[in-house]
Amino acid sequence: MRSHLLNRTTAEDYRRSVTAGVDQVAARFASVERPFSGMDADGLGPVIDAIDLDRPLGDTAAALDELGEVYLRDAVYFHHPRYLAHLNCPVVIPAVVGEAVLSAVNSSLDTWDQSAGGTLIERRLIDWTAARIGLGPAADGVFTSGGTQSNLHALLLAREEAKLRPEEFGRLRILTSECSHFSVQKSAKLLGLGPDAVVSVPVD
Repeated sequence: MRSHLLNRTTAEDYRRSVTAGVDQVAARFASVERPFSGMDADGLGPVIDAIDLDRPLGDTAAALDELGEVYLRDAVYFHHPRYLAHLNCPVVIPAVVGEAVLSAVNSSLDTWDQSAGGTLIERRLIDWTAARIGLGPAADGVFTSGGTQSNLHALLLAREEAKLRPEEFGRLRILTSECSHFSVQKSAKLLGLGPDAVVSVPVD
């Protein structure tokens, strides 16, 4: 198992494995003719269920081959110019390179001593973003994974601003459009506000 750990003795294995993965994904992108294969959960479910998770595949090449069958073949390629649905944004190559670097180094930005430059970069980008929006020098922020986490953070801040004791949380209400994201309901539950906390407002 230690041979799978990323360190100076496995650097060349890392290079080969990542290159093989990139080659497989690039080949898929080059050959895909439509955004989706049309496979549904009923068709793909038995294929996934048949995978023996107690039997290691042995090497990265075998894992990539299996991944091609159970994931890449039927993935939804919102990169395709004919894709029209949801809010997935186009993928830009520099961002993919950045993700590869971040995944390999795996810095934790929780504390200064675990990240060094990573935390400074995050702080600089937050300050720069806040300045561009015009929020003023007192503004602060945090990067999130998307709208669900952003809604949770915003509602947490609003709940804390109310300065109520936990037993009083049931008094709080969230007024939100009937078209709002489902994460508002989920966030209310996570924050202990109760099932009646979210009030749906009709729109025309």
